[in-house]
Formats: sequence, structure tokens, C-alpha cells
Amino acid sequence: MKKILTALFFLFLLNSCGEEKAFMTSSDTVSVIDINLKEYSVNGNIVGKTYDDIIQVDNLLIKPIDQKLNSLNQEKKGYALHLHLAENLSYDVFHRIVATAGFSGISSIQYVIGDKFKNPFTLYLPSREGNECYQLKMKKHLQLLDDEITDVLVLSNGKLEFLTSKNDKKLQDKRQEIECAEKYMELSLFVTKQNMTAKYEVRLNELGIIGGEKSYVLKNEDELWNLLDDVRSRKELENKIDRKKIVFGIEKNISLKDIVSIITKLTEYGYEISYAALGN
Repeated sequence: MKKILTALFFLFLLNSCGEEKAFMTSSDTVSVIDINLKEYSVNGNIVGKTYDDIIQVDNLLIKPIDQKLNSLNQEKKGYALHLHLAENLSYDVFHRIVATAGFSGISSIQYVIGDKFKNPFTLYLPSREGNECYQLKMKKHLQLLDDEITDVLVLSNGKLEFLTSKNDKKLQDKRQEIECAEKYMELSLFVTKQNMTAKYEVRLNELGIIGGEKSYVLKNEDELWNLLDDVRSRKELENKIDRKKIVFGIEKNISLKDIVSIITKLTEYGYEISYAALGN
């Protein structure tokens, strides 16, 4: 029996090593970025020093990686990107690598954190194409939409109608905003640290109306998962278009090792995770 267990364990190790090797191997359709605190490489070739090129540089775009990816773009179109990140890196490094890949036009990204990984995570980049609600949200964010609607409700042929004159576009945007609030719950999770203690906040539009967002401040991960279990079980939210999506906002200086367990469980829950960076 002991020999059988030993053999099974050996086969498990071989399989795990095989999966890790496959993920870290570049090809005509896959490029690999491997980064630790000391240095980073693209497709096995060391490109530069992590501190010199990334950590101490105040720029969202990592120029050496951008140049390398752009040169690869000219050689092979539409390739995927695999990221291997040391767990002691800050989230800021991860965020900037992803942003650089996005600037280079790469949309298929998988990533792993640490050396003892099993299944890679998939990165979901928010898309504006075909998403009128996303476009409207960005428009409001850029303060191009005036919230004041000066319309008049009139009775015409026995029916109530809006008399809008020059405010047709504003009214159209307002109606779309109402419709978006009904269809989307916009679930998001934010993690920050205060005095070495993690703080969690979950936001979502529970009411399905403009201004219906509710915020939950949580003390620990147990409270976080209890809340998400509750959200996932609510009948009134099960038809939301974005019920399987979540925005994960993380303070830039937080270590990847402190959030990998959260990423793992969100993935197990079936969420498509897109990322945001908090802090200056």
C-alpha cells in the first residue's frame, strides 16, 4: 500500500511539473513574461532589472516590456500572454504589466502567482464594444454628461410624453442610465491595508435604480465570503447581466501573496475578475 501511495504521489508531482513547464514555455502563439524582485524576462530572455525599470519608475507603461511586446506583435499577430509573478511582488507591478500588455493590444492573458501554482488564472479586460452601459459610465466619469435634465411632462392625445427640445440627448442618456441600473449590479471588491491590517469593502447596486449602490465594510475574509455567498443566493440578482463579473480593486503596495487566496476563491466561485488599482 505504501508503495502504491508513493507511486501515485510521484505521478502527481510529475503531472504538476509538466503543467508548470507547459505554462512557462513560449511558442508561436504564446509569449511568456517571468518576473521576480530581481529581474524580468520575456520568452526566457532577461530584459531588465525589476527595481530599475519598474518599481522606481513613476510610469504606468513599462517601456522595455512595451518595446519587446510591440516587436513580437510584428512577428506574430494575435498571440496570448502568460505571466509568472513572484508572490512577493506588489500589486502595483502586476497592474502595470497588465496595463502595458493592454497598450500593446494583447487581450488574451493568463497569469500565475508564486512557484507552486496549479491552474492559471484568466485576466478579463473590460470591453467597451457593444456595451452601451460601460460607454455611458465612462462618459459620466469624464464629466461630459450634465446630470440636470430640464424636460417637461405634457399630456398629448391622452398620453404623457416628454417635451425635451434641445435636451433630447441628455434625456436619452438618462433613460439609458435608468435601464443600465436595472440590468447591472456592478459588483466590486476593494482591499486596502491600515496598520498592517487588511480592510475589505464590497459595493453593488442592490436596488436596481440610479443611486441604488450599497457599500459593505468587512472586518475579515470570513465576513467577505459570507456576504458574497448571500449575494450569489439572492433571487432578485440572478438575472443581472453581470452576475458573474467582479471588479477587484487593490491598494498598490499590497503584496500579491496577500491576495492570491482571494483571487483563487473568486475564480472558484466562477467570477470573471477585472482589476483596478487604488492609491497614488
